[in-house]
Amino acid sequence: MDNDIERNVLEKRISCLPFFDGMRTDHIRKLTDSAMRTEFSPGQNIFLTGEAANRFYIIESGKAEIAVPGLNDELISVQVLNPGEVLGWSWLYPPHKWNLSASAVGKCGAISFYGTHVLHECKNDVELSNDLYQRIAQVMLDRMHHIMGKLALGNHCIKK
Repeated sequence: MDNDIERNVLEKRISCLPFFDGMRTDHIRKLTDSAMRTEFSPGQNIFLTGEAANRFYIIESGKAEIAVPGLNDELISVQVLNPGEVLGWSWLYPPHKWNLSASAVGKCGAISFYGTHVLHECKNDVELSNDLYQRIAQVMLDRMHHIMGKLALGNHCIKK
């Protein structure tokens, strides 16, 4: 009984997230089967560049920082994600390794989705696959625009 209640609560939380707005109820249920609540302590690594990528996250509370490796393996901040934003898509594509690193900024709560299970569901449900890939493509595009804007701003400052 407790598991059913917890699952229903999690399904409701997932259905209320902006990333899933308008998604079919049966697709939300399939994704809920691969989801769990996750908490990160301030400064805790969520994932590191080069590690196996098998999850994605949606920030529910707090913030997460995305960083890229720089010189001497020093991490360079790329973006800070707020509640409702999606973190991670490397689980979708071989070699399934994180291209970036992420850590909690302060205490951070998220819903994590087990990517292997989601990929299995996508193989069995083309409509779910198309819907999810379109949503993640939009996240990727938005992230790229953010990073390009940051780079352009940096280059603009150098030219002055």
